[in-house]
Amino acid sequence: MASLPDPFVPVSTNEELEEWLAQRGLRVVEVHSGFWGPCLAAITMYKKYSVEYEDRPLKFLVACADDIDELAAFRELAEPIFLIYRNGRLMDTVKGSQVPMLVKHVMELTPRSEDDDDLEENDIFRARRDRIQAEQQARAEALQAAA
Repeated sequence: MASLPDPFVPVSTNEELEEWLAQRGLRVVEVHSGFWGPCLAAITMYKKYSVEYEDRPLKFLVACADDIDELAAFRELAEPIFLIYRNGRLMDTVKGSQVPMLVKHVMELTPRSEDDDDLEENDIFRARRDRIQAEQQARAEALQAAA
């Protein structure tokens, strides 16, 4: 029997979160505080849809707000927050362990293939690409000036 895919991807830095959101497809980001930890009620849903939609661009990310500056607004909350992103765009926010609402979003918003999303419409992808290009240009100019 083939091994099951990991039900979720742990994200622990701003850079990791940006990298995942700068991709095509649906990203369900569970945000929790370090004190309370991840939502156990959602793990079964993660496992089920990771298997059922394994050929689709869908990832479940789990992020501790204590570690990621972009998620600072969610620190110290007792309930999980689920941020639903499609092609880098925040589509909805689900507060608490409302698994039926999460399932509805996964079923309605997960694209059939990566080709259903255009990265040029992904603001996070474009900003990341532009920043990386500017950093590379600055390094090249610094090397040229030093030579």
